[in-house]
Amino acid sequence: MAKDIPPIISLIAGDALQNLRSVLDHLAYHLVAVGTGQPGPFPRTYFPICESTTEYKAESPRKVKGMRQDAIDAIDAIEPYRGGAGHILWQLHRLNNIDKHRLLLTVYGQLASHRLLPSQRMQMVERYLIGNPGGTAHDLSRVNIAPSRGVFPLKEGDVLLTVPISELEYYMNFLLDVSFGEPQIVQGDSVSTTLQRMAQFVETILRQADSLGLLA
Repeated sequence: MAKDIPPIISLIAGDALQNLRSVLDHLAYHLVAVGTGQPGPFPRTYFPICESTTEYKAESPRKVKGMRQDAIDAIDAIEPYRGGAGHILWQLHRLNNIDKHRLLLTVYGQLASHRLLPSQRMQMVERYLIGNPGGTAHDLSRVNIAPSRGVFPLKEGDVLLTVPISELEYYMNFLLDVSFGEPQIVQGDSVSTTLQRMAQFVETILRQADSLGLLA
């Protein structure tokens, strides 16, 4: 029987989201400092992330006021709004706002993988030896494989895998993935994979800003 997902998972995800969102706001603040030649404070400066292109056009100018035009152009090119090229930033922004008021919803997304069954290991070894006569096959006793079908979201009573009695082993090693369960924002996407993608997107923005000479 699957146990409830520990609250610490949502807390860690929320902390990561807050850190990534803060990085973007720090970047915006720095770009205004560079653009004005002043240290601040700039209390109304934010990295603009909006619900739509219409909202972005209306709200972005006041949030980036003081930036050089090339910095503003670079942010505009990201399209940081729902449905834009920077849609993932909209997801980041919305999830971060939710986390400020309640725990993010996380669910058991699906069975990500399970240990190879004895027959599967044997088939792989046989295929290897056919292609490599006289070779020595690798030990596959601890290798996992993705299931042939997925079930989302998992709930009590769901069948993860049907295994013949002849294939049963003491240690089967089922790996369950934890996914976001916010249907209007991110539904069914792996928490760890989504956070990694967000972090990579934010890192790319910082690197591009540096390569364009916007940081100095």
